[in-house]
Amino acid sequence: MLLYVVFIPQQRKLLRSLQRTCASEDADALRSSTAFSGFRILTVACGLLLLGLLSPSALQAQSCNCKEYIYLNEPAEKSVLKFAVGSGTSLTQISAPGGGPWYPGTNASELPFPHGIATDLNGNLYIAETANNSYIRKLTCDGDIFPVTGTTVYDAGVHTNMFSIGNTLYVTGLGGPSAYDLCTGVKIGQMCLADENGVQIIGTPWGLSYNPVTETVYVSGLTRNRVWAFSKAQLEAGIAGTGSCILPLIVQGPNETVNIGENYTPNAATGIHGIVGDNAGNIYVVESAVVGGAGTYLLKYNASGILLAKSLVDDVLGGGGYHLGMGMVWSETSNRLYVSNRTADPTEDCISAFDANTMAYLGAAAPNPLTGAGSGYGKAIGIIKECCPVGLPNSFTKNICSTGGSKFYLNQEAFNDCDGVVCGSSWVPTSLSGMTFDPCDNSVTITGTGCGVFTLTISGVSSTGCGPQTSTFSICNTVPPVFSNPMPTPQALCENSSGVDVSVQSDQIAADLVRFLYVSPPTKWRGRRLRRRRPVLSMLGVPPSLL
Repeated sequence: MLLYVVFIPQQRKLLRSLQRTCASEDADALRSSTAFSGFRILTVACGLLLLGLLSPSALQAQSCNCKEYIYLNEPAEKSVLKFAVGSGTSLTQISAPGGGPWYPGTNASELPFPHGIATDLNGNLYIAETANNSYIRKLTCDGDIFPVTGTTVYDAGVHTNMFSIGNTLYVTGLGGPSAYDLCTGVKIGQMCLADENGVQIIGTPWGLSYNPVTETVYVSGLTRNRVWAFSKAQLEAGIAGTGSCILPLIVQGPNETVNIGENYTPNAATGIHGIVGDNAGNIYVVESAVVGGAGTYLLKYNASGILLAKSLVDDVLGGGGYHLGMGMVWSETSNRLYVSNRTADPTEDCISAFDANTMAYLGAAAPNPLTGAGSGYGKAIGIIKECCPVGLPNSFTKNICSTGGSKFYLNQEAFNDCDGVVCGSSWVPTSLSGMTFDPCDNSVTITGTGCGVFTLTISGVSSTGCGPQTSTFSICNTVPPVFSNPMPTPQALCENSSGVDVSVQSDQIAADLVRFLYVSPPTKWRGRRLRRRRPVLSMLGVPPSLL
């Protein structure tokens, strides 16, 4: 077996992500972890040797506390509820700083009918107004709403669900998702969803979600009982107008009952609402009695659209349960599904919990806070991992090796162990050399060698328990060397924190069939699911001459 050695300078977080990815491949997991000459070598069963250059500067105290939070929109109450996900079934509600729901803050009319939720790179949240006007408003992690400006997204459609990739917001739209630039508020484009005959769908799909690990987009077709699942690349091509209409992965079958092993949805009076995918590519949908039918239940499909399991049917309104289930999220932390319930009956669940493996109903994750006013209104649900850097030193540095044009997102890459959004941060450059700074997404674009120095201020976020912090951050870039293939002699990597070139040769890892590859810091593909061997190398942007 030909093993690939990939040099990834100072990307400890990335190595963990790759390790988790390979550990999830079939039955094989991590084989070994060895350190030598300043490198960490991970030999994994999916045919890769991963070497991470861990300099002392990369090991400074920049740890993160991260936790998943669930947001639930209550349109009838003009409010948004926030819950912390824990180890148990029950969710812990997070109140606003002054008490009460996480939102409405000081002016409930600013979100007259909240629905759908997304976030940007910097921890800001986006929630749509679906009554009176069609703004998609920006809020902080503490539920404070930003004023309407020229960059506020305006979409005339119905905003049932949203998600973001980077600083692009994707919203359910008539005939398919629409995309908006969050820095300008300008619509980028819209993609086309078709039925199984290739005809563009009429109407607005209800469910819309994205899994950043598998890079898969999921859409559900409500009463049409269709499911679309497609890649991030297909999404971007469709938005750019260079892709074709996406056909459904799963279509409505001939019978009301769907059996294990089939690739249909039921031909029933109920309709699909919520949809989500997990890191293994499994697809979960809510077949809901909101639009009719006897009851609500959940269906689990694999990535090919084959039915794997289903929950029991809740066909009784009242007395607890998920009879009018709607939206759904999947928790990476607990491997549970959380389903919102449309009913305002106080005896019903507000949010129901399910085991994602067995599809067993685990009980109410949150009780219903309403008393009858909210029946008839849909409730969107979203889940976001929010992180709080802790123990920041007065100053810290990141050394990278990057060619010109690559981007480094400060909130995503400056902190070790932060694999979610960082709320309440402000980056102010005091000097820039060899790079430019974009304050919209807090990123630097590399233009050459040099350093950038920033004053980092993190305001306190009461809803996550993150206290205020201030630090000086420096990012310094050196040009990556060019490696020969195969490597006949030791080759120097980027400088370590002492300014000394680090070198390695093949006999140090006792492998005759090893191909050495150098990869500059790959910030642009943080969190992606990596494929095996050559697809991995292609995704990493390795020059073709090295393959």
